[in-house]
Amino acid sequence: MLKSALKVVAKGILVLAIVLVSTFLLLFSENTDAVDKALDSNPTLTAKVGVVEMERQKTQLRERLGLNLPVFYFRITTNQIPRNWDSSLSNSARKTIEKWTYQNGNYKRSLAVYNNLNKEYETRYLTENDNWTEVVEAFTFRPSQPIKKPFPWPRIHFYANNQFHRWLTNALTGNLGTSYVSGKEVSSLIKSRIGWSVGLGILAVVISFLLGVPLGIWMANNHGTWIEKVASSLSFSFYSIPSFWLATMLIMFLGSASYFQLFKVGIVDGESGFELVSYLVLPMVVYTYSSIVYLSRLVKQNVLAINNSAMARAANLRQVPLKSYKRNYVLKNALLPLITVFGALLPSIIAGSIIVETIFSIQGMGQLAYIAANQSDVPVIMAIASISALLSYVGFQLANLLYQKIDPRISIAS
Repeated sequence: MLKSALKVVAKGILVLAIVLVSTFLLLFSENTDAVDKALDSNPTLTAKVGVVEMERQKTQLRERLGLNLPVFYFRITTNQIPRNWDSSLSNSARKTIEKWTYQNGNYKRSLAVYNNLNKEYETRYLTENDNWTEVVEAFTFRPSQPIKKPFPWPRIHFYANNQFHRWLTNALTGNLGTSYVSGKEVSSLIKSRIGWSVGLGILAVVISFLLGVPLGIWMANNHGTWIEKVASSLSFSFYSIPSFWLATMLIMFLGSASYFQLFKVGIVDGESGFELVSYLVLPMVVYTYSSIVYLSRLVKQNVLAINNSAMARAANLRQVPLKSYKRNYVLKNALLPLITVFGALLPSIIAGSIIVETIFSIQGMGQLAYIAANQSDVPVIMAIASISALLSYVGFQLANLLYQKIDPRISIAS
């Protein structure tokens, strides 16, 4: 038993490590910079302090947030790229200089050209108001004289102090970091939003199982009839509807004054009772319709398979009462595969639904993840990814335990 428990823990650590490392590296692989997005999104501030002062503030902010450090423990480059970058350079600037260096083989000259181009942009910024990204993309680095390129030997640089190491050590002590954009603690942001996601997630799971399982059993018992064929066709058509399109249509026709304003849509601000229910009806429809259809079809197929199995024929020969047969044979074995579905739904209860919460302006974890992804807010994204990965693994392990509880023939070790 102890050996099996240690294996479960070891697998969980491995899965969590793979998710965290891959997520962190993917976030820094794009040619964007969180500080650029945070400060450049405020044109009033840029016009007030000037471009030069804005770049100085960006450099100070990157150093304070640790964005001037290497991303990971090692980095594979060529001998043309230096081990350490200038701390004042953004992520996009480093990628541009690195591209130019691979083209001409000279890092110092690429850096000098970039800085000169940056100064030229700063001098004419207030008159022409060009976009810096467009200026860099339109510029082609053509040296005035041919440069002898050194052979690009591969080189591996190791960094003990890096951004991932700093984030990981803080996270292990319970410190999830500070948002790059809002400047608030990530833990406080999650606490302020997790309540909505948990409440809606639990309600959606309960509704999905309460409606999906009986519907699947009814469809199996009436298999082949015209009403079952109509119900199956309608459910399959309903399942194929994209959730974002359905949400938009529901808001337009049932939540807008232009048509039938039967329900309320928008940010919930202290409402309770029937007013709160009016806000939650449309999000619950979008949240649960696909799960209800999926569960009903899954239960239907399981019940039909059990009714056509040797176990059903043996129960018929033994003249087992119909109620006892449905309760002890059909229902128990048909619900067994649903345990896996329940385990997979656990992370969605906490992480929330990005589409539902964004479209319906629900201030939950899904909306927080969407905003953080658009703003390259790495600490927030990493915290949500960690919670989702951990809950996914816990959910599947709980499913294994429930499998063993319902069917003793299944062991955790196997």
